Amino acid sequence: MLNISAILTYMLLAVVVVSIAAVYFSSVRRLHAKGARRALLRRTQTPDDLPAPSAIAFDAVVIPDAAGANGETWHDVSTAPSGLIAFSIGTSASRATDDGAGGAAAIRSMLSEAAGSSADPAEALASVNRRMYATDRAATALVGTIDPRSLEITYAGAGHAPPVFADGIGGAAYGEPGGFALGLMPVASYRSYTRSMAPGEMAVLVTGSVGRTFVAGTREERLRKIVAVHAAAHTPSPAKPILHDALTSTPCDVTTLVAMKFVGNPEVSDGPSGRSWRLDVRDAEAATRLRRTVVACVRRNAPETDTLASEIVIGELINEILENAPGLVDVTLDWHSEPARFVVEHAGATSVADASAVSFADGGARGRYLVNVLAEGLRVSRTFEGRERVEVDLPQSGTASSARVRPNHTAAL
Repeated sequence: MLNISAILTYMLLAVVVVSIAAVYFSSVRRLHAKGARRALLRRTQTPDDLPAPSAIAFDAVVIPDAAGANGETWHDVSTAPSGLIAFSIGTSASRATDDGAGGAAAIRSMLSEAAGSSADPAEALASVNRRMYATDRAATALVGTIDPRSLEITYAGAGHAPPVFADGIGGAAYGEPGGFALGLMPVASYRSYTRSMAPGEMAVLVTGSVGRTFVAGTREERLRKIVAVHAAAHTPSPAKPILHDALTSTPCDVTTLVAMKFVGNPEVSDGPSGRSWRLDVRDAEAATRLRRTVVACVRRNAPETDTLASEIVIGELINEILENAPGLVDVTLDWHSEPARFVVEHAGATSVADASAVSFADGGARGRYLVNVLAEGLRVSRTFEGRERVEVDLPQSGTASSARVRPNHTAAL
């Protein structure tokens, strides 16, 4: 009897162990499936690939709380068929799935569709509000459009924090507040506001505990000041630094921040001598865009020039302006002259003409050295308006100045 009892006891223990193992592995599979579903929904509601129009630079960051509940928030930026850039950001107060991400993703989809089909953000909010009232969903949201040509931003809010607008020279202010949150009443009216932005300025959208209920208190004032500082410093990718500084002494559960830097489109004019551009160059992004635009035009219209050497000359001249006299710049490319000529006019003073005796090994003056070595007929003068005018003849393929950049100088770059 003792042997039989022992055998039965061992069998019972084995069944218990197997049952516990089955429950454990089943739970692990459910957690992995839930995590995969949550990750998919987050990718849907917080797109990684934001559009990159030439006039606006977008940057975004999402910081979840310890429980990973950022499924309640979303942001979206897309290009509408009209050419306008549509954006939305918000927080869902409903939970269509066990982690809440489904509700936010569905609301984001409705807002994106409405914003893309309507030129008025207020009408888009009213349309989505009617649809949401018939469900158990509610949300705060901020939607809008940006005209990449005029840099006009039009926005409307529904119970959400307004944008923070920074002028790029130390000032910042919140935009106009919005109406009721979405889904709370069958009919709600919203109002759109339009603001003209200028190159060098920034707009910041935020959600989470900072933006869920907007009250002009200490936390919002801190955010405004931080945005002003980073806009004035022309921080290259400002979203993460702004959010880091804002949350240093203000913890929050869920936060999404979208920064939109307005860099502007160059004003382009064609004349008998070639093409001219006018652009406010106040940060590295604007300078890079201008350089790429001019170099692309050189490749298309002046094939006899040495592209590599010309790109170095053009880039270094623009960098000199950025470092010494940032502001409004007039650039002309005359591809009808022999050789092609590059002209820059600006209201400052550079040092490109003062480096004729500088050695290539002097790192701080290396750019000015390359301009003097590669550029044919470098001339610096003043216009009647007092602006500095720098003219260079771009190096042509096969010339002695073009050969100087190969191979030794390029190896040292």
